[in-house]
Amino acid sequence: MHRDDGSTLPLVAGLFALVLGAACAIVDVSSLFLERARIAQVADSAARVGAEAFDITDVTVFDSDTRVALQPDSVARAVADYIALSEPQNVSLVSATTPDVRTAVVVVQSDWQPPIAVPFLPAAITVSVTGSARIETNQP
Repeated sequence: MHRDDGSTLPLVAGLFALVLGAACAIVDVSSLFLERARIAQVADSAARVGAEAFDITDVTVFDSDTRVALQPDSVARAVADYIALSEPQNVSLVSATTPDVRTAVVVVQSDWQPPIAVPFLPAAITVSVTGSARIETNQP
């Protein structure tokens, strides 16, 4: 007769390793989503700063319509100053532009590292986020 003593130990050990790996992966993926949300806030705030980076000479009035024309260099300078002064942790400015003269578009990135190293996830990921803000001057 064949004995089955000890055959459950490898099954329990394997199941424990699988559950532990899944828990570590969940912690890492959650951390990645939180990092993306954090730098999205930085990108949105920087875009708002860029959308407000105009001089009085950039404002024109046509009858009852007021228009503001954002200048690319003013947007880039204001966003770079904002990023430098606010010093967000591990966030770098990729670009700050105005595709039209009313919208500021900011791209920031961060290098994310998982809090728990697991062999089936990368050791680091570069996360890039784009934020935009548009200046509206029409009054009701």
